[in-house]
Amino acid sequence: MEVRPIAGSLGAKVRGIDLSCDLSNAETVTIRDAWLAHKVLVFDGPILEPERQLSAARLFGEPDLYLLIKGLDGFPEVIETLKTE
Repeated sequence: MEVRPIAGSLGAKVRGIDLSCDLSNAETVTIRDAWLAHKVLVFDGPILEPERQLSAARLFGEPDLYLLIKGLDGFPEVIETLKTE
């Protein structure tokens, strides 16, 4: 796995890890440490199904529910965002 800063003091791109697969303890620690150091992480890889999105989100804590925005059926913590233009 490679963590490369994007610019300045905020953000890093993470390569060589597939969040659609189960992660080892060492991979989880590396991702969490990168997040603490860079505050924003960008991952290459496949589009994740809602269940895997929740699994990845839980690397950083427990996802919240937003009472004013309806999440996906069966996955209320996952909110679909669409680009319309």
